Amino acid sequence: MMYYFKGTKIGYLVSGFAGILVLLAVTYPWINPLIFIVMLVLWIYINSVIFNRIANKKVLKVYKLLYDCEIEAYTKHCEQMLASCTGIPKAAKAVINTARLNLSTAYMTGGDNEAGLQQLLKITDFTTNRIGALQRCTYHNNFSSYYLRMLDTQNAAKALSQMEQAMQNPKLKDGDKLQDFNIYAEKQCLLKMAIGNYDGAEQIFDLAYQREQSAIAKVSAKHVLGRIYLHYGRTEEAKEAYEYVVEHGGSTFYKSDAIKRLETWGESFDEQREGSKISTPVSSPSFMHDNKPHPVSHDEGQLLETTAYHTYDTVSEAASRDGVLDMTMQQRKQYSLVIFALFAALFVMFGSIGISMHVSGDGPFSNIQPPLGGILAVLFWGLFAGWGFTGFVGGIWLGGRFVVRQGKVFIVFACVLFMLTIQIFWLVGLGLTIPFAIYNIWFIRRNKRL
Repeated sequence: MMYYFKGTKIGYLVSGFAGILVLLAVTYPWINPLIFIVMLVLWIYINSVIFNRIANKKVLKVYKLLYDCEIEAYTKHCEQMLASCTGIPKAAKAVINTARLNLSTAYMTGGDNEAGLQQLLKITDFTTNRIGALQRCTYHNNFSSYYLRMLDTQNAAKALSQMEQAMQNPKLKDGDKLQDFNIYAEKQCLLKMAIGNYDGAEQIFDLAYQREQSAIAKVSAKHVLGRIYLHYGRTEEAKEAYEYVVEHGGSTFYKSDAIKRLETWGESFDEQREGSKISTPVSSPSFMHDNKPHPVSHDEGQLLETTAYHTYDTVSEAASRDGVLDMTMQQRKQYSLVIFALFAALFVMFGSIGISMHVSGDGPFSNIQPPLGGILAVLFWGLFAGWGFTGFVGGIWLGGRFVVRQGKVFIVFACVLFMLTIQIFWLVGLGLTIPFAIYNIWFIRRNKRL
């Protein structure tokens, strides 16, 4: 994710190098080299997580341009993101694929279909993980958009068939499939409209307009509804739909196309409204501009959902976030599972060590007779290790999420003062990790009942 922006790439390298210098100054030669290596690996990981999260926040701001119909600005940013990640290791091809898919969406949403096609043709392969599965769905969806606009119904049908197959990938989550299914259903409807079959189209796109939250999705749905109304001769409703597109369409091709339609059929609208003899529906132009490609967001480990025109506000998703750490329900489950599993494993491991020491006459409870001495030894060593290590892991996780939400100056100081930052994270983790895991379990159970 950090490769999309030059600033985050440079910041990652500078911060990483500065952190290594601090580690050398603080640890060498007073600490065992093995400990230095462990701390170095930990620092590299933390530094990577921090700058990937910073980059992710920037990416979300870029996607907001699309959602708000600011396509010219969105296209510019997508071009810069693709240029920035060019030349990175081949292992990160998913990053480049995401950039190309988003740029193809930008071009086609702005009306430059051929430029969008060229970006799709440059994608030759996908990763085999969930990211690759998401990208494959987007890839075939955007191809279907291109062919529908060219009125090539045969290839559009083929692309949709391939999208349907891609949606069956078991690595996709239910939310992924729901989002892509809605897009797929709308595309199938557009394909039928291309051959003159408008049955059920109004219901599908009226529902889409009511369901969607973003401006781009509502504008797209209204644009299609305008064509549907014209097909059935309901020119007053078509005029209102296109006027909505013109008002809210920003710099999208939806707006430019709606303006052309209103200008082309201006007289027809007036005559119909005045009760003229025109009785046949006004036909649509010979080009199809009512299908929409969509961009794909990449999964950075915390944030792993496909970014498209479609947004959902279901109870489970809306209730899974709060204003403190903005965690999804899935992240809460993962956090609690990891913390309790780690605590249990360490408790058993070090509790066994404690009882062995007690039996051999060592340890702080060696003078206490069994079974009380053995029980105290197990509890002491088990709780001490479990609490200490899980506090460290949880503190890093919670502290890292807190740091990336702060200003740039704060982040720089936290990275440079790495040794102090880690100690503070650990102290915070000792106090909050296990209580926060318990809170997450309560939170999950509460929202299951909603």
